[in-house]
Amino acid sequence: MTKLSTAARVVHDLGLAVCFGGTLFGKVAFNPSVGVLASKPERGIVGGTTWNRFNVLNAASFGAAVLGWLPSRLGLAGKQANRRAPGLSLTKDVLTGAAATTALAALIAQVALNRQAPEGAVPLETGGVPAPEATARAARLQRLVSALGSANVALFAGLIAATTALPEEGILPTHLRTQGG
Repeated sequence: MTKLSTAARVVHDLGLAVCFGGTLFGKVAFNPSVGVLASKPERGIVGGTTWNRFNVLNAASFGAAVLGWLPSRLGLAGKQANRRAPGLSLTKDVLTGAAATTALAALIAQVALNRQAPEGAVPLETGGVPAPEATARAARLQRLVSALGSANVALFAGLIAATTALPEEGILPTHLRTQGG
C-alpha cells in the first residue's frame, strides 16, 4: 500500500468511525441524559446546542470518509478480482448516498426545529422525545430528526461493514493491496 493510499484509508475509516460512534453515543447516551435537566425548554436548548456542535464535526468527518473512498472507487474500473466486488462497491455507493441524504435531511430538520422556540427551547421529555407541551410542528420535527438519526446509525454501520468486506473480496486496485491481499 502506498503512503498516500494508506493515508486516504485512515482518513476514510476515521471519518466513518466518528460518524457512527458519535451518532450512536448521542442516540443511546446523550439524548436520554438530557432528561435529568428539570426544565423541559432547557432540555431543548442543551440538546439542540450539543447536536449542532456535533453536526459540524459529523459533516466534516463524513466528507473525509467520502474523499477517502473516492480514490479507491474511481481506481476500480476494470480491476475487480471477482463477481462480488462490483456489488459491494455499488452497495457502498448506495449507502454513502443514503447516509448523505438522511444526514442532510436531519440537519435541515434540526435547524427548523431550533427555530420553533427562542434559543431552540423546544420542550423535550428527553433528547429526541418531544414533551406534550411542544407544538405539533415542533413535535413532528423532533420525531423526524430522531428517526433520521437512527437511520444514520444503521447506514454508518452498513458503510463500515461494506468497507471491511471490500478488501476481503480483493477488489482494491493492485497498488492499494497489502502483500497478502
